[in-house]
Amino acid sequence: MIQIAKIFPEYILRSLGLALGNITQKVFSVVNILILTWYLGIKDFGNLMIIVTIVDVIARFATFSLQNVIYKRMGVVQDLRLVPTVLYLAFFMSLVCYILINVASDFINLHLLDSNDVDNLHTLSLIILFKPMAQVLKSTLVASNRIKKATLVDQVEFGSRTVGIISLVLVGKGLLSIILVYVISSFLSTSYSFLANYSELKSFKFGTSINYLLHNWKLSASLFVSSIGVILIFTLDRIMLGWLASSEVVGYYVLASTLSNLILLIHNGLALVFRPIASNLIEQGKLLELQSIYRNFTNWSSISNSILFIGINLFSILILSMFVEIELARKFDVILLILSFNVMLYIVSGPSTGLLQMSNGFRYEAINVILFVLLNFLLNYWLIPLIGGVGAAIATITVGLVRVIVHYWQIKHLLNLNILGYLSGAVTLTALSIILSSWYFKFPFYFNVILFVITLVVSLFWFVNNQKAHHLDNNQV
Repeated sequence: MIQIAKIFPEYILRSLGLALGNITQKVFSVVNILILTWYLGIKDFGNLMIIVTIVDVIARFATFSLQNVIYKRMGVVQDLRLVPTVLYLAFFMSLVCYILINVASDFINLHLLDSNDVDNLHTLSLIILFKPMAQVLKSTLVASNRIKKATLVDQVEFGSRTVGIISLVLVGKGLLSIILVYVISSFLSTSYSFLANYSELKSFKFGTSINYLLHNWKLSASLFVSSIGVILIFTLDRIMLGWLASSEVVGYYVLASTLSNLILLIHNGLALVFRPIASNLIEQGKLLELQSIYRNFTNWSSISNSILFIGINLFSILILSMFVEIELARKFDVILLILSFNVMLYIVSGPSTGLLQMSNGFRYEAINVILFVLLNFLLNYWLIPLIGGVGAAIATITVGLVRVIVHYWQIKHLLNLNILGYLSGAVTLTALSIILSSWYFKFPFYFNVILFVITLVVSLFWFVNNQKAHHLDNNQV
């Protein structure tokens, strides 16, 4: 019998470990979204999602993206000197951001929310006080190869949130109680992240690494801009729909967006593991090995996630009609296809953001995301008043296409690496053709099932044979 470790490279196995944890998180997230849509109604659900999005973006500001500095430095050498200083900064920034969001709450309520939700915003903003520290400590777990503990950070949050939401729905509690569940689940996740790092934290000499942090401040600033920009690219559409459309439109757009993001299940695990690997190989000048691993990551991600891309789009109405009215479910077709194809574009280009951040290209990426966010804002401002949620989706995929082109050119210029492969592109276009054919010819349900099963079998066949060949190539080298 062929041992799994001989078929699959070690970094793929690490990525799959994160991906399994990510699957649990995504499943919990989808269950939460569907239950809340059914329980609250699409309008109140839309208001809740606007508040959650705003708080989540502000919470990420508090880390100043220094968790990415941890990835970069620990990819070269297992050095934890940054961790205590980053925790100090995260705590300080969380206090600042918490004060700012509460000061601006009336403005946010007036321009983005349909009703008087200031109290709900104030309550949910408590997450900002501790969630940034959970993100910093999770990055330490990933960078030091403690994958199981890293996956539990998110599983604790989303698992406890799911249990809490289901319990509240069963007893008929209102929106404020649901928001409190969000806060409590985030607190539990942060508590676990400290517990998982306890053996390291107790040996830290807090307050001794300020000078070390200052040496990395310029790097962290650039990484901060690029990381926040990526977040805004994926969330700006929701915020602007709340501003230019209505909370109801936000509600069904978030449903489509949540389903499309399921496609990132494998990719997110791959991208996290790739960062310290890329930093180490760039430091050693092993660019050919880096390109080989990058292509392997991208092929793995494209093949595996294309299964989800096809399944989600073929069976979305069937799934959604179990939780919302059939007329509402049919509104998702075009939006879901556009958003999910945008995710596939993101996957086809591979973990290019991480590669730029771990190389000298992090300064380019900081400029990139500023331009991407500006383009996204302008397109949303133009298209949302004309065609609502479809306009927001078109704006998102336009920016996604520009991002692929820019990243391809910059990585080719900086590292002389070709990040785009024929296989990943062919797989994505084939998957899109299957979905469009099903729509155009109106295939019956059983035929869609057959298409999905064929795709699954072909993908599994590729996985085993490709990895055997990859292992043989490595042995020859």
